[in-house]
Amino acid sequence: MQRILSSALLCLICGMSGASELPKWGDVGDWEIHIDPAIGNGCFIEKLFPDGTLVQFGNEPLREGGFFAAYNITWTEIKQGDVSTVKFDFDGDLFSGEATGQVIGTLHGGRAFFDNPNIALDFARKNLMTITGARGNTVEIPLKGTSAALKKLNECQLMQPLPKVEGSN
Repeated sequence: MQRILSSALLCLICGMSGASELPKWGDVGDWEIHIDPAIGNGCFIEKLFPDGTLVQFGNEPLREGGFFAAYNITWTEIKQGDVSTVKFDFDGDLFSGEATGQVIGTLHGGRAFFDNPNIALDFARKNLMTITGARGNTVEIPLKGTSAALKKLNECQLMQPLPKVEGSN
């Protein structure tokens, strides 16, 4: 069954030169945990895979959802601000949505916002995620260690101050 990601997209990390500049909260296995103040102190995990793909997955408290992002130095056809449809296959559980192209230093890729909790569940429980871009290119991301990483991600998020909403005291 295909589930649809929210089409709302976020480009809050545009201009950021790399996650390493954001506060690091900790490590779990091969995943690093960072905090992004620009999205309401959202915690996210990231990992650099052997093929050069940087994957980020985390929370966006200001939007009451999360995000998935992937970047690679070889994906130069993706330009900053490009909007395209991406498909995510978690061992047969399918999702699709829109991603916004981003360039962070020499890495090109995209970021998609989601508000469907099933995506985080599949990210934690499944073994493999296959991403298919608008041009039909695919990348496979092994999900080993994501369950432990998401537990720590949730721990990180619970320790963050609640985001301030505009117009509130």
